Parts: sequence; C-alpha cells; structure tokens
Amino acid sequence: MQPNSELVLRFLKPIFYRHVHRPESRILRDVAYVADGSERQKLDFYLPDTDVVDWPVAVFVHGGGWSAGDRKMQVAGEDIYGNIGRYYADNGIGCAVISYRLLPDVHWRAQFEDVAAAVTWVQQYVGHYGGDAERTILIGHSAGAHLSSRVALDTELMTSIGGRPEHVRGVICASGAGFDMVDETTYQLGADIEYLRKRFGQFESPADWQYEASVVQFIRSDPPPFLIMYGSLEDPGYGRQAEVLSTALRGAGGSVEVIAVPGQTHRRMVPALSKSGGPVADAVLRFIAEVSASNTPSI
Repeated sequence: MQPNSELVLRFLKPIFYRHVHRPESRILRDVAYVADGSERQKLDFYLPDTDVVDWPVAVFVHGGGWSAGDRKMQVAGEDIYGNIGRYYADNGIGCAVISYRLLPDVHWRAQFEDVAAAVTWVQQYVGHYGGDAERTILIGHSAGAHLSSRVALDTELMTSIGGRPEHVRGVICASGAGFDMVDETTYQLGADIEYLRKRFGQFESPADWQYEASVVQFIRSDPPPFLIMYGSLEDPGYGRQAEVLSTALRGAGGSVEVIAVPGQTHRRMVPALSKSGGPVADAVLRFIAEVSASNTPSI
C-alpha cells in the first residue's frame, strides 16, 4: 500500500476496514520457516478455535511491488495483514501470514523460494495444531498474487524441498500483476515496463527476464482452481493481467472465477480481504469452502 493509504484508512476506516480480535493464545508469532534464515523468512500463524478440527489452511502473501512490505506492516495504527490472519482464523480457516526477502537485496527467484518454503513449513506442521495439510490454499495481493500463483503452478519449487503441491486446493489472486510480463497489451493500457525492468531485468538479459519471471509459462494441465479478483477502479493493466491468466488457465482445463469488484481500488483491496460482509471477503470464504470440500487433488 502507498503512503496515502494511511489517510484513506484513518478517515474512512468504518467503511473499508473492520478490526477482528483473536486471543493471543491462538496466534503463533515470528515462526521461522527456514532454518537459520533472516528476519524476513518468518511467519505469523493464526489458529481457529480449539473446538474446530481438520480445518483448511491458507497462506497469505503480501504485496509491495516485490521491494517493500512486511507481514507486520501497519496503516493508520492497524496491522492490516495481521487482520487478514485473524479474520480467516475466526472463520475456521488457519492462516499463515508470511514475510519474505525483498528486492533488490536478493534475486527475484529467491522470493519464489521463500514462499515455497513457507507453504512447505505450513503443510509439515499444520497437523500439530489441528489443521489439514491436504487442504492448503494460497492467497496473494498484488506482487503477492504473482508469487503465490507461481509457487502453486511451478511445482518443482515445493517438491524440491519436501512440499506437496498436489495439496494446494486453490489459489486466490487479489489485484495481481506480473502474470505475463511479455503481454504487450498490458503495457499499451499504461503498465510501466520500466518499473518491472528495474525489479527483474537487472538479473537477466533483456531478452529473458519478461518470460522467465512470468507465471503463465508454468501453467500445467489441470491446474488448481483459481479465484482472480481486481477492483473496477484499478489501473486497466490489472484487469488485463487477470484476463491473460484466466484465459491461460482455462486453456489448460482449469476452473477459474474472475471478479471485477465494483468501486474497489488497488489499495483498498487489502482491508477488503478481511471485511466481513463485503464482496471480497465473502467471495474468498465461499471459494475456500468450495475447494476445500473437494476430495480431488489438483495434480
């Protein structure tokens, strides 16, 4: 979220944001998902009530243009990402809210590796707390949607470290970017290729980075179900990227739902993910209930 998001949340908080309370005893904080990793390679794990058993588990990946953000980030005094964890735990869904290493301190490939490691840790340990590793859902906003969708589709990222990509039952992309960085129409609609070049092109030859950093090249036959959302007031490039990703997924036999949320902006999509009764949070809850109820693995 950009700095003026703080003003939006401060003065319009009752409309766009609703704080959710969870007892501290149901939150595991600062869990290292990589042994001897950095401070950014940690997660906070929000657990449902003790009387809920075999619950599905979501892994939330924040945005920030691949170069900013943290799971503990606050806006107008509110921990907006932590609220996402509390909201889904309050609705019977375990939720790990993760941090990951940022550009330019690491190669962009390391960010995929961090997300894959976090998902793998959750799958390996969620059973100890009452959850079901076979019902894993990935959720990402903006750059986080790019990272989480790539990890769900590029199965080698998880299998190489002991993860189970076949247990990823669904992927939720909110205001995602970078699904296809080759797509010329996205740039014709106003997306800034130089913004992406500064983040990805510094590591690859000019001919390679747009393809190598994209998600669509990893879409396999019969991918997991996707829920793709973007705001009707966002820059048109986000809608185009949603179209490109959804078309490619359907072409591979995937189940895809695309929602253009009326009156929603890029920044406000974050608090909308945890606002009970709103179209974004309600769509997420419905999607998780549908995909986690299925007994059919995604691979």
